[in-house]
Amino acid sequence: MIFLEADQNFLYCEFMTGASVEAFKEYYDLDSDPSQLYNRYSQLTTTAQKELHNDLERMKICRGKECNGKYPDGYRRMDN
Repeated sequence: MIFLEADQNFLYCEFMTGASVEAFKEYYDLDSDPSQLYNRYSQLTTTAQKELHNDLERMKICRGKECNGKYPDGYRRMDN
C-alpha cells in the first residue's frame, strides 16, 4: 500500500513467508527515506499498525472508489 499525497507519503507492505503464520511487515516514510532503507514499522503505534493492516485487508477485496485509503492514526513523520 502506498500513500502519496501532500500529508501522506509512505509505503506499507506485508509479506507472508512460507509456512509462517505471521506476516513480515514493512513501513517506510518516503519523504525522509525515499530509498526505503529504514523499516519503521516497529515505531508505529499499535493503533496505527492495526489500522494499516485492516486497510490492506479491505483493499484486497475493494473495487473502484471504495478503495480510497485514509491517514492512519498514530502516523508521524520519521527521521533517520
